[in-house]
Amino acid sequence: MIKEKETKHEAFVRVANSRVNKILTMIYSLGKLSNRVTYDYNETEVEKIFKALNGGLEDCRRKFESPQRGLFKLVEEEKGGMNHGCNVSEDGKME
Repeated sequence: MIKEKETKHEAFVRVANSRVNKILTMIYSLGKLSNRVTYDYNETEVEKIFKALNGGLEDCRRKFESPQRGLFKLVEEEKGGMNHGCNVSEDGKME
């Protein structure tokens, strides 16, 4: 039997399902640390954990919302565009 080549969307769905389920499993496992019978922790430590998790989620979401942001280009963009201060003149010199 010949397998058809997987489309980019099919690959996305397959990998996303796997990765999200792994992350949810790890979050469930992290929640077990809340058991005061087994673990001792303070509010500052809990806040550090959730700050790190929220920051990671925010970074991930930004990648989905704007995957092309901030690309480096050697030519000057039209007004309002990003060029990160790097321009190359016609003679090849950095301006």
